Amino acid sequence: MKIRFIKYLYFLTIIVMFSSCVSPTKVDKHVSNYYNNQLPKQEKRKQTNVVVTSPLVKDSTILSTTVRKTSKVIPLILYISYNFRYTISLNPAIGSIYFQKIANQQYAKWPQKQEGEELVITINEMPVGFAVATKSQTYLLFVTIYKWFVDPDKKDFLVNYKLKKNGTIQKEGNVKIKNSAIKEAIPYGRSLKRTIAENLSGYQTAITNMAKECMEKIFEELK
Repeated sequence: MKIRFIKYLYFLTIIVMFSSCVSPTKVDKHVSNYYNNQLPKQEKRKQTNVVVTSPLVKDSTILSTTVRKTSKVIPLILYISYNFRYTISLNPAIGSIYFQKIANQQYAKWPQKQEGEELVITINEMPVGFAVATKSQTYLLFVTIYKWFVDPDKKDFLVNYKLKKNGTIQKEGNVKIKNSAIKEAIPYGRSLKRTIAENLSGYQTAITNMAKECMEKIFEELK
């Protein structure tokens, strides 16, 4: 019984060792490096008629906050199973900046725009990150099998818009864009740094596509 208890403690030690390999701080460092330690730069707006705001955006320059969670730990004599999940929450200002860029571009092409008009868009909900998770099994203390996957934030895009002319609201409405993101497996051998970089790039693409669809719906309602 004593030997069995010692082995049990040893397996728990192995879990701690594996879980400490990738810390939330290290994940946030990868995110920070990807963005060159600063929020994406706002382009010099040519369309001052478009204002994008969001109650999600706070006065913070922190690029991401990562939380690690360990679950489903099964320590046996010759086998141990454990799941790790790193949830990466990006600064909502990042998504807002991406949206602003698309809003400027789309408004510039809108044939119905008029002098003295202002389009105010408020982002009330949007995806703000993703999770990197692993399901791991270790056999005989030496053979470890990892199954990594990325689970994106599945929040929809919800915005309110107001078309103003000379300060008076001409039309107002709400638009919802369905989030079609799905969980994807990470190819074996891909580094954490590359995984994070590719998903940050994918996040920008997703926000860009949803922003375009959102602007199209807004313009359709404003006809």
